[in-house]
Amino acid sequence: MLLSTSSFKHRRGAYWLLTGALALGCALALVMAAEAGWRLRGHTPSVIDSTQLWSLHRSRAQGDKALVFLGASRTQFGIHLPTVAALLPEATPVMLAINGRYPLASLQHLAEDEQFTGTVLLDVDSRGMALYNRWMQQTYADYYDSRWSPNWYVHRHLLTAWQSHMTVARGPLAVVPTLTRWLGNQSAPRPSHVWLEANRTGIIDFTRVNPVDLANHFAVGLEQDIANNPPPPPVQWLADLAPVADWVYQIEARGGQVIFYEPPVSGRQREYAEAAYPREEYWQRFVDHYEFSGLNYQDAPKLLEFELSDESHVSGNQRPAYTRVLIETLQQRGLL
Repeated sequence: MLLSTSSFKHRRGAYWLLTGALALGCALALVMAAEAGWRLRGHTPSVIDSTQLWSLHRSRAQGDKALVFLGASRTQFGIHLPTVAALLPEATPVMLAINGRYPLASLQHLAEDEQFTGTVLLDVDSRGMALYNRWMQQTYADYYDSRWSPNWYVHRHLLTAWQSHMTVARGPLAVVPTLTRWLGNQSAPRPSHVWLEANRTGIIDFTRVNPVDLANHFAVGLEQDIANNPPPPPVQWLADLAPVADWVYQIEARGGQVIFYEPPVSGRQREYAEAAYPREEYWQRFVDHYEFSGLNYQDAPKLLEFELSDESHVSGNQRPAYTRVLIETLQQRGLL
């Protein structure tokens, strides 16, 4: 009787083990089939940006070797970190720019970190320095201070590896949303023209989208923002920036450096920005008043040679050349 009972339990255990293995195999086959299908349609893997991914890289911004890139989309989708590493082999490049968010809150975060004694390349225009845009990246800094932990560090590393290699890691391309669309007879999403790498730098492929539509979208958005938030008088604008100057002084007092940089724009982006915030009355006035290091794209002819298909951003295949010109220009001017 005991032998019979033992044999039955053994067979039952083997049955459930086989069932589990078959279920896992079917799930894996479904995922791989979906992966192959999306790749055939032109989709590519992309890391999904988040406060956790930003914090993962923020934790690397320590010491005097750190070269931190702060800004918004023009830096995140314009800087090619391998080129930076090749030109500045002793530096530790860190990408902390955030798409769609101006960077002054992150500058304050670095200023208040006694462990940071490195260099900041701060991509910001006059509108980005206006008071109403100052705290756009604050939620990222707050997350790093209050919630970032070793557990989340490991979690984000694993998640980044998964997202870097699998298109189905993109939310709309996952198995369940795909099945939902299929059952609802809905059309599949088109391949995205932007994607992000593990180092938080992005790529834009303008062959996948109509750049004229993008340029129109950005121009309308800029025009509307300027109408909703009229530029303050230059005197008031400059006075509001006194705390920003103090943050720069904090970094400099520890042996660090902050370089203000306004990247190239063209077409209506340049026209609207210059009309609202004339360079000599705003950006240049701030840099000159505080005697800060600064580079404006209008003073760097080689930067003006790059085509900006949407009037705002360089394409993915231009990133190495654009980065090389920028770094070499800063070196020639003694800023790096």
